Amino acid sequence: MGTTKTDKPTRLLDITRLVSRAGRRLTGVDRVELAYLERFVCDPVPAYFIVATSIGYILLDKAGASDFRDALVTGEWPERSVFSRFFRKQTKEMQAALTLLRASAVDKSSRTAVNRMLMRNFLPGLEYYNVGHSNYRVGLLDALKTVLGAKIIVMIHDAIPVEYPEFHAPAAVRRFRKKLEIASKYADRVISISNAACESVAKVLEETGRVPEIVRAYIGLTKFQPKYANFPEAIDLTRPYYVTVGTIEPRKNHNLLLDVWQELPENGPQLVICGTRGWMNTSLFERLDAGARNVIELPNLKDETIAAVIAESQGLLFPTFAEGFGLPPVEALSLGVPVYCSDLPVFYEVLGEAAVYLPKGNYKAWLRTLKETPNGNANKVQIEKFVAPTWDEHFNIVLS
Repeated sequence: MGTTKTDKPTRLLDITRLVSRAGRRLTGVDRVELAYLERFVCDPVPAYFIVATSIGYILLDKAGASDFRDALVTGEWPERSVFSRFFRKQTKEMQAALTLLRASAVDKSSRTAVNRMLMRNFLPGLEYYNVGHSNYRVGLLDALKTVLGAKIIVMIHDAIPVEYPEFHAPAAVRRFRKKLEIASKYADRVISISNAACESVAKVLEETGRVPEIVRAYIGLTKFQPKYANFPEAIDLTRPYYVTVGTIEPRKNHNLLLDVWQELPENGPQLVICGTRGWMNTSLFERLDAGARNVIELPNLKDETIAAVIAESQGLLFPTFAEGFGLPPVEALSLGVPVYCSDLPVFYEVLGEAAVYLPKGNYKAWLRTLKETPNGNANKVQIEKFVAPTWDEHFNIVLS
């Protein structure tokens, strides 16, 4: 194991975030980490995978990481071991994931002995990748730097918790700022997912103290073939509907859409909200629970079903206050579906002329636009020309 002077540097990918998502639908950040796992497993370059648990670290080779990936995607986990059941606070899926990881591990260590585990398995010249905003542990990074002289590469998707603290709990803002401080100190390279995000991240890192090298690489689109077998019965397909996709949290601005739907006629289009309930949104949840007219809330749909819901809609609505990239609009355009989104610089950058841009806080402008384009037929020519970023393009930049 390890690397030699003539080999390409061995890669070590942190998949702690993915492991924490066992049994749950993957979000955008999760899918980025999954794309890296899949790429590193398939590439001929030597690669290993590290997971932080509550009691230490687990190291996987490509075979173990591939087995974990299959279980994560299919939801088919092994029987939980007796040992894993001592982690009573973990879900059954997490306990099963830990069972699989421990059985597949090529090495394990306590937190305090991680430096010895790294020395046992790697020679100097390692490249450590962390793309999931998790496991920024100083003990691990110190060991990587001081013991192995490793190059540390992190992806910072955006600086939203610092730029817009009103959308997050104070503790979450403090945790995120601490991660940026650690990245500023330890990272040799920062991967940014858009020019707009790059500017924001660089500004915050500069305020923190040190700005590492930053490279911009758009994240790729993971395409899902729409499946209609389990199409939600709650949606009336004899009537038009619009869809919005994303966790129901303040930044996504679902309140604007409910304000719009409150003023649309009773026989107007349906609004389908695909996403689980998040945080700091009690008043919105109360509006939903009270039964907002023509509004359908559908949490926990599978990705293929969400693709089908988007494909049959009149358009995707995305009135978010801030984004580092914004995958749902890219997914919708790739399916040939109109996108109505906030007039954020990142959307102009990524979506170009294919989207309809509306003021992010002006529900009257959204209401007027939806009334004027009831069939969702905006920008057909530009939609057909839209080409989504690919993962090959991303890795050609990041791994060059």
